[in-house]
Amino acid sequence: MQNSPEIAADAMQRAHALAQGGDLAGAANICRTVLTRSPANVYALFMLGSIESQFGQFELAEGHLGQAAKLSPQTAEILASYGNVLLELKRYAEAIDVLTRAMRLQPQNQNALIYRGLALAQNGRPEDALKDFERVLAIAPQSVFALHNRANVLLQMNRHEEARRNVDAVLRIAPDHVAAMANRVVLLMHDKSFDEALKVIDKALSAESGNADLWNTRGQVLQSLKQYDAAQKSYERALSLKPELAVAFVNICNVLMEQQRLDDALAASVKGLAANPNHAPLHLLRGNILLHLGRRDDSLKSYDAAVTADPDYHEAHYHRGSTLLLTGRYEEGWRDFEHRWQVADCGFDRPVIRAAEWNGQPLDGRSIVVYSEQGLGDTIQFVRFLPELAQRGGKLTFLCHPNLMRLFKPLAADFDMAGSIDGNRRFDFQCALMSLPLRLGMPTPRAEQSYLSADSGLVAQWREKIGGQGFKVGLCWQGNPK
Repeated sequence: MQNSPEIAADAMQRAHALAQGGDLAGAANICRTVLTRSPANVYALFMLGSIESQFGQFELAEGHLGQAAKLSPQTAEILASYGNVLLELKRYAEAIDVLTRAMRLQPQNQNALIYRGLALAQNGRPEDALKDFERVLAIAPQSVFALHNRANVLLQMNRHEEARRNVDAVLRIAPDHVAAMANRVVLLMHDKSFDEALKVIDKALSAESGNADLWNTRGQVLQSLKQYDAAQKSYERALSLKPELAVAFVNICNVLMEQQRLDDALAASVKGLAANPNHAPLHLLRGNILLHLGRRDDSLKSYDAAVTADPDYHEAHYHRGSTLLLTGRYEEGWRDFEHRWQVADCGFDRPVIRAAEWNGQPLDGRSIVVYSEQGLGDTIQFVRFLPELAQRGGKLTFLCHPNLMRLFKPLAADFDMAGSIDGNRRFDFQCALMSLPLRLGMPTPRAEQSYLSADSGLVAQWREKIGGQGFKVGLCWQGNPK
């Protein structure tokens, strides 16, 4: 008569055969039966967890694979599968830890490397993610999985040319790889080759006509082509396939806003939030629509909701800060406005300066460089704060647009101005011009006299040309048309 271990072994052989034959449900039932009699059977735990993972039952899989990993902590395959489930559950830090343990045991384990790369990318470490994908490609240069995911990370980092090489490599190996075709569309849109992008997305849809994400992408291409009605239909097709697809609601709102159909856009945002009540970008977009409609107080409520849904959502803080400043709530506004540096389209890159960030501490004779940012108008508006900083006891240098230096010269009696600085020049501190109100502790602009004045020599020169009598007309300067 067979004893319990032999019975369990025979049962697991049957489960393995069923799984090999495609009957995963049957294999899972055998594993559950074995585990009722032998709860510590590592093979049953591993197989059941792996099957549950394939069915998308990640919470169940985490329990079984986690137990298997505890019982057999030196088995790299179990750790790799467990790490993948943690990745699916968005428990990225735990996934990285488990997968690192797997690679210590088996440094060439490609699955562990790829899963850890994905977890690193999601955990805000894209450069480390790229290294893991590159390690896989050093072992298996034709790994479609590694090439594709490396391209995904590069696209997220806006490194389009490097991503292009990986996308092209995937499509050479697997010409019908739909996700790679979608990435090709992203690259073509970046190149503004919208007609070609439409051909590629249509090819992808011919292979997967029920793919909601592809229909959403098609809508984006059509929107770029200004084919707004067709774009909206594509977005609606995406939602018919995946009613909770929040990004499709976002895109419908955007296409309606482009047509100045603000009331329709607002209605679409409400509908989207009904399906996705905690989706921060939809709350942000609703706030922007309300702001365009002149409903500032309501827009602030939407921005608050976006920040509540995602406290680290920099775009929401930035837009809320801008609106708070419009409404005169300066102290709160300046704090939120600091998030502008983490917003992709803030419109300005900080110069590379070798100096610590100034946060308002005493200067005591130390050097500080303030750099202008964004447009000429913003610089003219905020240069008013420089004399106050110059009185704080430091050595101030203002790095600004060269074509504004003549205008600011009468203001700059107590500090230096420069159109550029040597990259090796050292300062004790640096600060952005539009951060000065917050750093100086001056949340409310002072009621003050004019802080800019015309050059006396130029005043005399023009008085001689046009005289001092009669009616004079001055034409305002124009902003940068670019």
